[in-house]
This record gives sequence, structure tokens and C-alpha cells, in this order.
Amino acid sequence: MSLSSLDLIVGRSCELSIFTGGKKGATLRERTSTSAARRTWLDRCRVELRVQTAYNKLERTKQMNCVSDELVSLERKAPHDRRAVAHGSACARNRWKTVAQELEAKAGALQAQLRFSAGRCRTR
Repeated sequence: MSLSSLDLIVGRSCELSIFTGGKKGATLRERTSTSAARRTWLDRCRVELRVQTAYNKLERTKQMNCVSDELVSLERKAPHDRRAVAHGSACARNRWKTVAQELEAKAGALQAQLRFSAGRCRTR
């Protein structure tokens, strides 16, 4: 191959705008402002989500507390069942089952009160 048969074209094109009228700076400021507004909105959403989650946990704990209290009160309102068990009309197994249910109800009430108190301390 000879050099005469090769066509070499070397060139560069360069375009440089010297004066843009502040368009680039304005675009940058606009995008920075939009980005800051979106970050603020996102932070606000995160805070709202945390508050809503804490509120939901508190409400669930209150409901559990109410259910546990109701269960304990139902256990207390059934003295005739306990009397029947105590007098031997029911077998010993049922007697222990009744005692276990009453203790479970009391334990549930105490757990709900503990969760309620812990939730109240965390939200403050």
C-alpha cells in the first residue's frame, strides 16, 4: 500500500459558547431548587410515616389492653363456674384449665399495659 492510495482526513470540530446569557446557571439553580424541594417533601413524608406507625402501634396496644381487661372481667364474673369446679362437679382437669385461663387473661392484661406504657414513653 502506498500513501497515495490512502485518504487520511483528520479534523476536529469544537464549539464553545462564550456567552450563554446565564442560561446554564439558571438551569442549575432551578434544578437545585427542585431537588431541595423534593428532599424536603421526602423528609416530611418519612416523618409522617413514623408518626403514623407509632400512632397505629399505640392504638393496637390500647385495643389489646381493652380486650385483656374485658377478658379479666369476664373471668371475674363467672364465679359460679369456679364454685362448681371447687365443689367437685367438674373434674380436676377443668379446674386447672379454668385457673390457667384466668392467669393467661391477667398476664395478657399486664403485657398490654406494659406495651401501652412503653409506647407512651417512646412517643414523647
